[in-house]
Amino acid sequence: MLPSRTILRRLVFLVLGLGGVLCMAQAADIEFVTQELPWAIADKPYSPLPLEIRASGKCPLGGIGFSVAGGELPPGLELSDLGYFSGTPLRTGDFDFGISVSNGCARAARRFTLTVTGAPVLTASPEKLYFAGAGVKHLQISATWPKLSYLVTSSADWLKVGPVHGFTPRVSSAFSGDDIVVTVDPALLKPGQYSARITIAAWQALEAASVTVELEVSTKPESSETPTSVSP
Repeated sequence: MLPSRTILRRLVFLVLGLGGVLCMAQAADIEFVTQELPWAIADKPYSPLPLEIRASGKCPLGGIGFSVAGGELPPGLELSDLGYFSGTPLRTGDFDFGISVSNGCARAARRFTLTVTGAPVLTASPEKLYFAGAGVKHLQISATWPKLSYLVTSSADWLKVGPVHGFTPRVSSAFSGDDIVVTVDPALLKPGQYSARITIAAWQALEAASVTVELEVSTKPESSETPTSVSP
C-alpha cells in the first residue's frame, strides 16, 4: 500500500495535469533569507525572530516545515516546525548545526552557528558632552556583541539624537562604533546651566549606557552703542 503522501502527490498531478507539474517545478527554488542568528545569553530565554525563507511558485502540498539537520542546538533550546526558537540555553559556547526547510515540493538546508555567551555590555563614547550654546556633536556606540540592536532616548526637548535606532558594528567591520548625532537647540531656553541625559539601551543588556550632556546658555549681550546727540 502506498504511503498517504505519495497518493496525495499522484492525486495532485491527476487533478492539475500539466499545470500541476509546472507548479511543482516552479516551487523547486527555495532558499533561506535568514543568514545568521543573533547571539543568545546563557540562562536567559531565547526568542529571536522566526527563520525566514523565500520560495518561488506555489506548492499544492501544504505549508513550510523546519527541522534540525545535522549537529545539535545548544542544550535547552528547541526549534519548532514553523521556524521559531524557544527555550533557555544552559551552556556557553559556539554551536554549529544545520537547519532544513521543506514545503512538500522542495527542500533547502543551511548551516548556522549560534553563540551563547554572557549578557552584552553597551558603551558610549564620550561619556559626557558640553555645549556652550547651540551645536552638533557625535557619539560612538559599541558593545561586546556584534550587530546588537539598540535604542537611543533623550531626557530633554532641547536635546535631539539621531538615529534613535542602530546596530553595533559587525565583527569584521572597520568601524569601532556606530555613529550617533547629538544636536542642541537652546532657542527657547533662558540663560543658565542645563543638564540632560542620553540613554542607550538594548533588551539583551543588563544595564543601559548613558551620556551626560551639559549646556550653558549665556545672557544675551546688551547693545554697546551710545546714543548720539543731534546738533541743532
